[in-house]
Amino acid sequence: MTGNYLGDFVRNKELILSENTELNAQIFAGMELHKAIDLYTDSHPLVKQVQKIFTPQFGKYATVLSDLYFDYLLCNYWTEFSNIPLTEFSNKAYRSLDLHKNYFNDRAQGFYGYMYANNLLENYGKLEVMEMVLLGISNRRVGGKMNLALSIEVFLANESKIRDYFIKFYPDLIGRGNEFLDHNDLN
Repeated sequence: MTGNYLGDFVRNKELILSENTELNAQIFAGMELHKAIDLYTDSHPLVKQVQKIFTPQFGKYATVLSDLYFDYLLCNYWTEFSNIPLTEFSNKAYRSLDLHKNYFNDRAQGFYGYMYANNLLENYGKLEVMEMVLLGISNRRVGGKMNLALSIEVFLANESKIRDYFIKFYPDLIGRGNEFLDHNDLN
C-alpha cells in the first residue's frame, strides 16, 4: 500500500529507508507496481479513447483527467470489482499509510494530509469533491492557467461512454496488477 502510494511522489533513489530491509523491499515493490500500473494504463487503447474526449479542450492534462475520472468511477462501481466495502478498504489504507509515514517526503506527507482530511479514497465518487480536487490541481500544478474543473461538463456530457470504457478497462488493469504480483512473488 505505502509503496504504491509513494509511486506518485518519490523516486527510488529518494526513498527514505528504514533498517527493516524486508519492509524496504515491500515499499520498493509497491513503487514498481505503481509504475507498472501507470505504464499499462497510459498505453491501454480504452484509456486512450477517454483521453481523446478531454484532449481538445484540456490538451496534455487529458491523462490526469482520465485518471481522476476513473477514480470517480471506481468509487461509484467499487462493488463490481471488490468484495471488500470501500469504507473498510479506505480505513485499512489510511491505517497502513499512517504506520509508514516515516517513508514520506514532504510532497507525499502534504498530499496524505489533504487526502486523509477529505477522505478522498471514498469521496472521489462525489462530483463536488472532484471539483475541489480539480480546482486544486489547476492552482498548484497548472498555475491557474487552465480551470480543469470545467472538465466536469465534458465528463457529464460523455459519462456513459467513459463509464463503458472504464467498465471494460478495469478488469484488464486488475489482471495486469495480479500478473505483476505473481511475477514478483508478491501475491
